[in-house]
Amino acid sequence: MAGNGRQLAATAGSGGLATFTLVTPSLNQGAFLEETIRSVLAQGYPALQYIVMDGGSSDESPGIIARYSRWLTDWQSAPDAGQSDAINRGMAMGTGEICGWLCSDDVLTPGALLTVGRYFAERPECQWLVGAADFVDLTGAKLDRSQGCLDSDMALLDYWRWGMPGHAVPQAACFWRRSLWQKVAGLTVGNHLAMDFELWLKFQELADLHVLDETLAVCKVHSGAKSWRQRRRLYAARRRCALAAARRRGVPLAGILWRKSAWALAWRFKSLWGKWEASSLFDGCKRRERR
Repeated sequence: MAGNGRQLAATAGSGGLATFTLVTPSLNQGAFLEETIRSVLAQGYPALQYIVMDGGSSDESPGIIARYSRWLTDWQSAPDAGQSDAINRGMAMGTGEICGWLCSDDVLTPGALLTVGRYFAERPECQWLVGAADFVDLTGAKLDRSQGCLDSDMALLDYWRWGMPGHAVPQAACFWRRSLWQKVAGLTVGNHLAMDFELWLKFQELADLHVLDETLAVCKVHSGAKSWRQRRRLYAARRRCALAAARRRGVPLAGILWRKSAWALAWRFKSLWGKWEASSLFDGCKRRERR
C-alpha cells in the first residue's frame, strides 16, 4: 500500500528556512507509531516533507498511517530489505535540503525542527548537527540524557566508548544537509544494526559536527527494541564499522587495539581505586565510632 498525502514542498519555507525531509521507518510498532507521527506533525515547520516507510506491518500500523495520510507527504506499507533500505528509499522520495530520520518509538520535542532549521539557516557552513536526546522508560520516567558530542577525530574509532560523554551522536537528535548524505550514498542496506554509527563515521570524514545543547528528541528504552534485543551483535557491528573507517583513514589497527587495551586497564584501575577509597572511608568511620 502507498499514498501521497500532499505534494512535495520543494521551495524554502517562510523565514528563509530550508525544506526539511524527515523519514520514519517502522515495522509492527503500532503501540508507539501514532505518538511518533503526532510529535512530527505538531512541529509547525513551514516546509516539512514527512514520509513514513512501513515494512508491511501485520499490526495496527497500516491503519494508523492511513488515518494520518492526509498530513503526510508520502507513505508506504510494503515489505522492504530492512530499516536501512526503508530509510534510503524514504530519503529518495523527498527533496528537502535538511534531512533526518525518526524511529517509530521515538518522538521529537516541541519546536525541535524549527530550532534545527534556524541553526542551518544561520550557519551555511554547517553540514551536520546534533543536539541531545532524553531516554525514558515506557512510563515516561527519565532514565538518562545523551548530549551529542565528538571530542576528537578518534571519538568514533574508540567504538567501545560509544554513548559515553564525548563519544555520542544520538540518532534521533542528529540532522544533516542532503548534499552530505548524497556524498556518502546514504546508508549501507546490509547494515541492519549499526547503520547510524557507520553513517556518523562517514560524515565525520567529510565535515565537522556542530553541537546544540538542547534536547531535540525523546527515545523510549524497552525490551522490544532491536538495539536492546541484539545488543551484542550491535557492539560487534560497531566494531566492524570502526575498524573499516580506521583503514580508510590510514589509522593502524594495532593502534586502535592498543587504545582499547589501555582504556580498559585505566577503567579497571579506576574501578579498583574507587572500591579501595570506599573501603578506606568505611574503615575510618568504624575506627572513629570505636573511640
